[in-house]
Amino acid sequence: MDNRKRKSWADYDIGRVEYKDGLTKFVKLAFESACDVTIACPCSKCVRYHRHSEEEVYDHLVINGPMRDFEKWYTNNELGSTSTLLGDGQVLQEKNVADDLTHMLGDAFGFHDEIVNDASNLDGQVDSDIDNQQTNDEHMNSNVDMFNKLLQDATMQLHPGCSEYSRLSFILHLYHIKNSFGWSDNSFNEILKLLKRALPEGEKLPESLYETRKIVDEISLSCEKIDACPNDCMLFWKDKATDDTCSLCGESRWKPFVESSSKASSRSKTKKEKKFPIKVLRYFPLTPRLQRLYMSSKTAEEMIWHDKDRKKEEGVLRHPADTEAWKKFDSIYPEYSSEPRNVRL
Repeated sequence: MDNRKRKSWADYDIGRVEYKDGLTKFVKLAFESACDVTIACPCSKCVRYHRHSEEEVYDHLVINGPMRDFEKWYTNNELGSTSTLLGDGQVLQEKNVADDLTHMLGDAFGFHDEIVNDASNLDGQVDSDIDNQQTNDEHMNSNVDMFNKLLQDATMQLHPGCSEYSRLSFILHLYHIKNSFGWSDNSFNEILKLLKRALPEGEKLPESLYETRKIVDEISLSCEKIDACPNDCMLFWKDKATDDTCSLCGESRWKPFVESSSKASSRSKTKKEKKFPIKVLRYFPLTPRLQRLYMSSKTAEEMIWHDKDRKKEEGVLRHPADTEAWKKFDSIYPEYSSEPRNVRL
């Protein structure tokens, strides 16, 4: 008789009813909390490297069984913000939105969990002692001020009595929808006005898209805009940053300015016209993006997954680490490859 102690449905043999019942609940929950029609499949073959539909994920888990360390991933509630069913009626409670955002901000600004946990109390007020826990470095202090402000927004109710959204979480959701569906700037401003009239008195929404962007930009990774030649000959950068024409083809950097005669006559001749570039290159610096990946406790684990948790099988290609190029690089640079956090691009 099998007397093994089981914590969840994944501990049962694949053919058992307990396994199939738990699997059905797991797949349903996973896709209810997913942001897409596919999720990273946690079967022993895909090991979350390949994404599949609900039906395919179910079939894979029936045929292949769950991946190694599935229980650790499962019980850490990495399905999303919803609760996770473990079997035998045990449930991991849904995380509070404010707590999720607090830890997200802690990761983004590189503050340790103990500082983040001490930073806010039950009333959603920021503990000013966090300033005393940092160094006197000016850059660090500016980050602390920004962190404090965002932490206030993360713990502030959207309106009195609202437990579903904080001010910051609602702003981030609304801004994400704008970008996903291509809302114009004017339409976003009008929606903000409508929401401010519809929500109860005391709502904390920003007044405009401009104010919304100022909040979002504080936790975003910015890009650098560099004007380019319309014919892609050169960039107006470094020693060429102030040039008006391309040094190779002679093409103007700026869009031609067209103005009606009536406006031209009324405009002051001394006022400098604003110029608009014809073509702009957006440069996304790599270093801060890699740093952000290692600041987050969750993504830091994913960055070293290829070394710690990848299932290594000869003749099976499921990750770039399985390729001959990767293996050859490791053999040429053993000191570099010995540190799993080193990134290969």
